[in-house]
Amino acid sequence: MTGHDGDRHQNNHDSSTVDHSNRFNSSVDHSYHGNFPVDISSHGNSSVDHSNHVNFAVDHSNHVSFTVDHSNHVNFSVHHSNHVNFAVHHSNYGYSSVDHSNHGNSAV
Repeated sequence: MTGHDGDRHQNNHDSSTVDHSNRFNSSVDHSYHGNFPVDISSHGNSSVDHSNHVNFAVDHSNHVSFTVDHSNHVNFSVHHSNHVNFAVHHSNYGYSSVDHSNHGNSAV
């Protein structure tokens, strides 16, 4: 009967293994914690909103297109280079200083 009690104790140990299965049910709670990464997936949907922010960066690319307009403003700087050519005409005014040299020749 002692051996039978030992078997019964082993069966109780098997029942403890059933409690270990309840510990697996705690792993089911871990699966519920796995549902929290589903909430992280919802945060991933916030990353979709971040993708919308990336679409705002597409609008920033449109702002880069405005930088292309700034390149047109650089073309305006080309017109400013024409203004530098006007400074070449100002060098022609320097040639007017050559006329001042002619005035120097008048001093001669």
